[in-house]
Amino acid sequence: MDWFQILMTVIGFVITTAIGFVITAVITFVGKYAVDLINNKIKDGKLKTLLGNVTTVIVNSVKTVTQTVVDDLKAAGKFDQAAQANAKADAIAYIKGQLTADMISAVASTYGSVDTYLDTAVEAAVADGK
Repeated sequence: MDWFQILMTVIGFVITTAIGFVITAVITFVGKYAVDLINNKIKDGKLKTLLGNVTTVIVNSVKTVTQTVVDDLKAAGKFDQAAQANAKADAIAYIKGQLTADMISAVASTYGSVDTYLDTAVEAAVADGK
């Protein structure tokens, strides 16, 4: 391996790492912006409480699935794309099992599709947990 190849490898590593940091920062910023936007737009105290409770359920469910499923699969070297999809489906099913009718109604009236919201929220919670 000559110096040029070593330099290109180092540059590639630095760029890949930098992109990861930038993506994480953008996701975190967008998440915080969304929460601030919700808090500013939602004047109804009950709706705010319900959406706050939904967020708590999502975060706690993602943590639970991570601790009970994902960590074990990663340790065994078996956390591939299929396992990721299964873990996400498990988290969403766990969330849906905990949401009350009022919580579902609050999400639907605020965001539209409950399934789309949960899919996005789970991804965001996973990214925030990294």
